[in-house]
Amino acid sequence: MLKDQLYPLMLDALIKGGFHELIKAAYEYLQLPVLIVDAEYNHIGHFPDEPVNDQVWKELLEFGRVQYQTIQILNNEGTMRFGIRQTHSYLLSDGFLEKSPHITGNILLGGAIVGYIGVICQHGSECTKERLEAVDIIYAGRLRSSFNVSK
Repeated sequence: MLKDQLYPLMLDALIKGGFHELIKAAYEYLQLPVLIVDAEYNHIGHFPDEPVNDQVWKELLEFGRVQYQTIQILNNEGTMRFGIRQTHSYLLSDGFLEKSPHITGNILLGGAIVGYIGVICQHGSECTKERLEAVDIIYAGRLRSSFNVSK
């Protein structure tokens, strides 16, 4: 799908409203699983509604949040400190996430991180520059401005 097709897709999702429509539209464009968590790694939404071979995905669906042990591993690897400094989407592909890289974006509200969007690449080759740029477009407007909208 071309990047110029992303804007109408996102606009349609915004008109329909809610996180689920936005996440579904992101999935349709990226053709990769998409998840959203709050700043404390609690599940906000995901698409598709099927198993994905990714530990973070499994924990979100099973427990409704990323488990403390996983957060500790990511913190010890420096993933958390790296992510906090980012203002655009970024790729996490080392250590714990080496087998299942994530394109991630910080969801900001008033300069504070209030959540994260994650796009799961089952193969590193899926994490392209075009997809990184698309994640910026996807989360930039709707998620930053209305993070407290119900699922």
